[in-house]
Parts: sequence; structure tokens; C-alpha cells
Amino acid sequence: MNKQRNYGCRITECSIQGYKVVVLENSSLRISVLVGMGAGIFELLYKPTDTDFMYRDNLGFERLNGFIPTVRSDKGNYWDYNIGGWYELFPNSGGATEIDGAQIGRHGEVILVPWEYSIIEDSQNEIRVKFTANTIRTPFMIERTISLNNMQSALFIEEKLTNKGKTDMPFLWGHHVTFGNAFINQNCLIRIPEGKIYNNPAYIPSASRLKSGAIGSLNKFPGKSGEYVDLSKIPPQNSKVAEMLFIDQLENSWFTVADMEKGIGFALTWDEEMFDSLWFCEEFEASTGYPFYGNAYYLALEPQVSKTPRLSNAIKDGSAKTIKAGQTLETWLTAVVYQDIRNISDVKRSGELEFIE
Repeated sequence: MNKQRNYGCRITECSIQGYKVVVLENSSLRISVLVGMGAGIFELLYKPTDTDFMYRDNLGFERLNGFIPTVRSDKGNYWDYNIGGWYELFPNSGGATEIDGAQIGRHGEVILVPWEYSIIEDSQNEIRVKFTANTIRTPFMIERTISLNNMQSALFIEEKLTNKGKTDMPFLWGHHVTFGNAFINQNCLIRIPEGKIYNNPAYIPSASRLKSGAIGSLNKFPGKSGEYVDLSKIPPQNSKVAEMLFIDQLENSWFTVADMEKGIGFALTWDEEMFDSLWFCEEFEASTGYPFYGNAYYLALEPQVSKTPRLSNAIKDGSAKTIKAGQTLETWLTAVVYQDIRNISDVKRSGELEFIE
């Protein structure tokens, strides 16, 4: 790495509670990656307004302070260690599952393991860091390259998935992008291109406002009592609401979440050939038992390869993807932070935004 800078694009290597952290910065963004556990993005800070878009669990980094479970959980230990943010789900999304004799916990293997990293580019104008993880119970290697340049408030992600085994392997893969109350509030609006939005009776939270098994639009979704619910609006704190919906057949692969009062927004676009579904999850202080105890206030929007949670279920309904023995697949995502209240008509891989005039 070049001599450390405190200006332009720069990289800082440090640790929190003994876990390795890599911080990537440019003039407008600070991106903090918990390399020592899952390489999740636990901070995505927009410097001009001091806005961190990421959800942070109520316990935060206390979850990493040497905790050792005193009893085994059949569902895995994801909730014991999750601090929130943007994390990668692979090769399973959703509850614990089993495939080819391998038990895989909630949201897969890579979310709790340490990743390796290497700095590819380190200059004032651009930085690029590659993060790599190998799964243990399945034969995969996943590589994620994160880059920033000093001209844009944009985060670029390129990924490679390799099957190191000698048999074809099914998988689920998703990006769990979770927004917390440092950003979201009742002044925020969600925008998603036209698509099929529905809930699945098997995954409806008890605090849902929505009719079971319904299909609707983001702005007009059938409610339990015959009314319509506008899902584009964020419920306020203490609303005791939780939702889980699925979106596919999107006209375009992007979403935005914007605070219309502060005039600041977050946009994400992704490779629709890989991630052809979007999961929509809301938890607004509704869950009073483990693991939240009424403390969670977040919105999660998740590009996923399947409409079906849990790998075993996705294999049964044919929605899981398969990677051939020895094959490498490539994909990408781009996140953009912007200051504008106009409606967006498109989000480009290049980080360019198009607005409806």
C-alpha cells in the first residue's frame, strides 16, 4: 500500500473488538467493512450530511466482544453475532437448511467467517480492495471487489463465484441491505420499478398489515381489512409493524430510498441476470421476543437470486440457481448516494442517475 493519505481516496486498516476492519473513503463516502466476520458493510456514511445509511443493532459491537454461546442453536448463530448493515447471504438465504448432507445455518456460511483481503489499487483518485472467502461445508469461493473513485458518491461492487467441487451445486445468493433509523423515518419514500409484488403466507409476520397471499403494487397493496396500504412510505417509530414481501418480474433492477424532507437518498442497481428477485423486509419495533425485544427499527431491501427463502425449498420449486463444477460466475452491484427529491427514472451501473423532469 502507498503512503497513507488523509485526503482524496484512502484506505485505513484497523480492528474493532479484535476483528479486522478495512475502511474505504473518498471525499464524500466512508465505507467500513468488517473483514473479520462476513466482510459486511457496517457503515456507509455520507460525509456532507453525516448520514450513516446502515442499520446498527441495539447491542452493536458488544455482540463481538468475545461472546461464546452456552447452548447450540438448531437454527445457527446468525442472530447472536449480527450487528446490522449490508451483508452477503450465501449459499443460503433465509432459515437454516440442509443440502447434500451439509447443514447450513440462517443466511449461509460466509456471513460469520473471516474473509481475506488484498489492496488492488490505492491512489488519490481511486481505491479497489478485493475480499475473498472460502466456504467450509460447501465447495465455493466468493470474491468481492469494492471500489471508490473521488469523482462520485458511488460504491462499485464486482463479484466472482467459483465452484471448486467436481459436482454441480445449487445455491442461493443475496445482498441484505439494511437501513436503520440514522436514515429512515416517516419522511422517507421507497421507489421501485414496476414488478410483481406479493406476500407468501409461509413468511408473513404476525404484525403484518397486509392480506395474506395478496398481490399488489408498492403504493397500493391489499390490507387485512379491505383497505389499501401504501408500502412506499416508511412507518414511524413505535408503529409496531413488520412486513415480508417478494418482488420479481421487475421492469428494471434498481430501488431508491429517499428522505424527502432532508433531500438525501440512496440508490442501488444490480445485475438482473443474477439477482432477478427483490425481497422487501420491514421491522418497526414489532418483534418483542428474541432477538430484537422491541428494539429493531429497520428496512431491508435485498436483491436475491430466488423468490424463495431457504435453499432446500428453492431447490424443490426450481427457483435455486446452479453453478457447474469448476465454473466461475460474475456479477455486480452499484450503490449511489444523492441529494435530490426528484423522482428517479433509472440508476446506471456507472453510478449515473436519470431523473423524471
